[in-house]
Formats: sequence, C-alpha cells, structure tokens
Amino acid sequence: MSVRRLLRPAWLLTHLLVVAAFVVMVNLGFWQLRRLDARQAHNAIVEERMSQPVGPFHEVVDLVNPEESANRPVEVPGVFDPGREVYVMNRTRDGLPGVHVVTLMEGGFGAVAVDRGFLPRPVYMGGEEHYWAPGGGEVVVTGWIRLSRTSRFGNGDEVDVVDIADLSGRWGVALLPAYVQATAGAAAGDQIVLEAETAPPNVSYPCDREGRRYRGCDQDCDCAVDQFVSSSRLARGIRRVWVYFLRGTLRLPAKGLRPSAHP
Repeated sequence: MSVRRLLRPAWLLTHLLVVAAFVVMVNLGFWQLRRLDARQAHNAIVEERMSQPVGPFHEVVDLVNPEESANRPVEVPGVFDPGREVYVMNRTRDGLPGVHVVTLMEGGFGAVAVDRGFLPRPVYMGGEEHYWAPGGGEVVVTGWIRLSRTSRFGNGDEVDVVDIADLSGRWGVALLPAYVQATAGAAAGDQIVLEAETAPPNVSYPCDREGRRYRGCDQDCDCAVDQFVSSSRLARGIRRVWVYFLRGTLRLPAKGLRPSAHP
C-alpha cells in the first residue's frame, strides 16, 4: 500500500475520527474522576453532619436556609395526624417493592412532615391501615433532616417525592421547610410493619483503599477505568495500523525477522 493511498480523503477522515474518539475517551475518563472527587467531597460533608449530636428540630434546622441542615440528626416531639398522610411510591427495600409512609406531625414547634418508614407493597395494597397506623398521644421521633423536592406527578394520596409546598396545600397547614426521615419513634403497635431507615437514602460513599466496598463509587471508578482502557487500546490499534502500512510501503521486515541474504 502506498503513502499516496494513506493520504486520500477517506483515509484522512478515518484517522481524524479515530484521533477524535481517542481524545473524547481520555476526557471522559478524567470527567469520571472529577465526578468521583465531587461525590467524595459531598459525602464528607454528609458524614460530618450525621456525626453531630441529636438536637431539637427548632435548634438544628435553619428555617431560612434548610440546605445547611440537611442530614443532621434531630428529635421532634409531637402528635401524629393519621388523617393527613401520603405514600411515596416506587420505593424498594432489599429488592422488595413498597412505599414510604409520610405523616403530618404537630407540636409546639409547628407542623412537620415525617417519613415514618418503608411499607411493603403487598401490605399497602391490602388496605388495612391499622398495620402501619401511628400510636395515639405525643411521641418523640428521632431521625435525619431531609430536603423538599419538587413533585412531578401523583395520584390521590400517592406521590413521587416529598414536596413540602404540595403537602402544605394538600393538608391545609404551613409545614416547616424540611421534613424528618425517622429512624426511631415513628412506629407503634404490636403489628407494625414499617421499617425505619438506618442511613439517609441516595447517599453514596467513597472508595476505600482495600476495594470498592461502598455504594456509589463503583460506577464512577469502573467508567473511568473503562474509558482509559478503551483509549489505550485505540492508541495501540492506531500504532499497529501505521506500522503495518509503513512496513508495506517501505518494504521493512517484520519484527523479529531478518532480511533475506539472497535477493
């Protein structure tokens, strides 16, 4: 094959596309690493907040800027109103589908929505509310501060996320600007089937030095490695193609072979 053929527009375009793909793969690998760094920095803030001592809701939560209080542990005394309750759909626990039960709690501090825990879907569909009904009288709930999200759809008492503004209008009460994800004190009764959270959901943990044991880092680490491996293979492929063509053009002997002594 001649050098002239290598310089044809089709070959030049092919090589440009290959080089562009190589650059894209390398940049995607670094982007995944930057994403992992941001995730680790975020998780460090979450872990620092979670490690703080439990405090009263009105002392822990910044009502003007509740984002600064997210994931901090709190305790909330009050009385549940089972008549004002919604169910966050499409939740799972250990592979089992279900809902989260969110109930209004009122106390001297004001009114707050409390995510009381996970309810398996078969029990929820059975409709026997006494299985997950809160106890009567005042209780003290402990849990984490969670932030409101914007609801996109819902069907009656079934919602997709906890939206404070939507719940305030639905329940006819001015809710505090954050809600509580209960870890204790929100369940009552001998037949209770609610399962409280043991860690804030949607929190991913960074990789450790002994292996990627924690949630959330696997995808970023694996994707970065895949991009770098793919770009390395692509670079080796480009090199082999050029070596092959140059040998054919310049009549160079293959590696490891000596040129013949006879013409």
